[in-house]
Amino acid sequence: MNRSKILKFASVVLLILPEFACGASPLLNHRSPDRDRARTSSVEGDAPESCTLRFERLGMCAGLEWVRIPSEEETGVFLLRFRRFENGVTVPADAPSGLKVTVKLWMPDMGHGSSPVKVVRPEGASGTPEAGLYRAEDVHFVMPGAWEIRVILKNETGAPVDQSVLPYQAG
Repeated sequence: MNRSKILKFASVVLLILPEFACGASPLLNHRSPDRDRARTSSVEGDAPESCTLRFERLGMCAGLEWVRIPSEEETGVFLLRFRRFENGVTVPADAPSGLKVTVKLWMPDMGHGSSPVKVVRPEGASGTPEAGLYRAEDVHFVMPGAWEIRVILKNETGAPVDQSVLPYQAG
């Protein structure tokens, strides 16, 4: 089994493991100054990969899809597909007007992050961004271990409005 398949398998395991754990997760329930909410469960009725990040305040969710898993040789890239809740289902949706989508890589056990992640809106075939699609580039975990991928929606002043956290095992 090659490294990318192992990392993909590990990320899936990390997504479903909290569903089977007894009690609160120590990883997801500890406090840090800039953390608001940590949700990794899927929305009922949606495929788990389509809505793994929940933004309760905004009534939205997002799915994370790896384009290129980071390695020692190159940085990673993933897509975020945002959706909003509408009549019991989710539909593609951009972040609300005035909010910026940011990504922070954080290693809670070590108390540090990684290099900045660039978030862009890729253009679709029509030359305009696809509804709800964001691309995270330059994803680099500086060391192996337990990480968090924090997706934060910030207002014009840079203050967090809502955020969600996805655990990730690097290396």
